Amino acid sequence: VIGIDLLSQSLLPAIVELAEDRHWRVRLAIIEYIPLLASQLGVGFFDDKLGALCMQWLEDQ
Repeated sequence: VIGIDLLSQSLLPAIVELAEDRHWRVRLAIIEYIPLLASQLGVGFFDDKLGALCMQWLEDQ
């Protein structure tokens, strides 16, 4: 079993990198996994690490 700290250290940078990919399909794939990640990692983790990232997706570029 992987702890949340270890998981966040390895997974979070990849999520952030993919969330900023120039291809919309890559970004869409990450967006589709966010609810699963949020439920598995908890509300606190989501608010601290992923909430701001999700809000960026709602902004016009």
